[in-house]
Amino acid sequence: MRAEEIRQEIEASLEDVKFACGSESVVTYFKSQQQWMKDYKVQAIIELDLKIKKNENSFKFFCAACFPFGYATATPSESKGFKVHKDSMSESLSGLLTRQVEGFSDLFQENVAAKLKALAEQEEDQSCGVTSNV
Repeated sequence: MRAEEIRQEIEASLEDVKFACGSESVVTYFKSQQQWMKDYKVQAIIELDLKIKKNENSFKFFCAACFPFGYATATPSESKGFKVHKDSMSESLSGLLTRQVEGFSDLFQENVAAKLKALAEQEEDQSCGVTSNV
């Protein structure tokens, strides 16, 4: 994948996560490949500030974008790099979060249902000649 394709893939994946839980993210791209990146073809490290439950604090979640493989959890290491956990590898970022973060899938489904309900109500209002901003 070319650099622009990688950026587009990561940005699209982050939109899914933002839709699910409104998280903030920091993506770190690397100009040159470091030794710790080679085994899994790490293209970027994504730091997510996740808040799954409304009454709980947010927490940091690190993952590596490893193309063409997908995404894997990562932890900062003392050697200024990251340890990539190959056993967590998933084809998508939302798939990784669904498997690794308790409550992410439920939150995502709740937000999808709410969005669909709002769209249905908007459509119903428009069919009756009434428009509203949702």
